[in-house]
Amino acid sequence: MNTYNTAAQDFKTALKERTRRQLPILIKDISPEKVDEIVESGKAEEYIAEALISEDLDNVVCER
Repeated sequence: MNTYNTAAQDFKTALKERTRRQLPILIKDISPEKVDEIVESGKAEEYIAEALISEDLDNVVCER
């Protein structure tokens, strides 16, 4: 069970780090603080999905 918990935690950490790298690519001029806020809120997938389908990427972050 410890192996599973360790693997699950490692996966969550890797996913958060990947998301921290992806957000600045998708959303121009986003601050590191805003990236951390989005990732820690658990709503990063929503921001990424909206940014990918939005024509005005900068408004995605400003509207939230």
